[in-house]
Amino acid sequence: MIPANQDHSLAQIKAQTLIESLDWLREFHGKIVVVKFGGNAMVDESLQRAFAQDMAYLRFVGIRPVVVHGGGPQITARLAELGIESEFRHGFRYTDATTIGVVRDVLRNQVSAKLAELIEEAGAKAIVLSGEDDDLFKAEKVSAKTEHGEIDLGLVGEVRSVNPRSVL
Repeated sequence: MIPANQDHSLAQIKAQTLIESLDWLREFHGKIVVVKFGGNAMVDESLQRAFAQDMAYLRFVGIRPVVVHGGGPQITARLAELGIESEFRHGFRYTDATTIGVVRDVLRNQVSAKLAELIEEAGAKAIVLSGEDDDLFKAEKVSAKTEHGEIDLGLVGEVRSVNPRSVL
């Protein structure tokens, strides 16, 4: 049980935070806001739930969050489970045809699906989209550039354009 004075202090902090956010909420009401989900929040269950609740809150106040995320640790773990060794070149995961299938599966069916489930548990609707859905992202293959020349990264690319139709 939380002591009364600590409970009161927590209520004051929450009230102050809401008051300070009013201008921001007004400015972004009705707009799409892109939010990056990553780091420790991706591997800590309590932080995942808190993030999902925050996304539901934004939805409730009229902001339309679109969450983008990575999944490097989850991809590495899944590749290891499958006996596929991760190869890194100049800080990038070398991604061949086998690896890209695992990447797609982990990002959509593990990371995105779990986050969408948590957001829905918090009371807001969530839709899982991939950058490949409805041509949401167009990417261009890249290589790493070093003083010794270019290094092939396989199927690694950079987003060159975004088609936001899927999220409107």
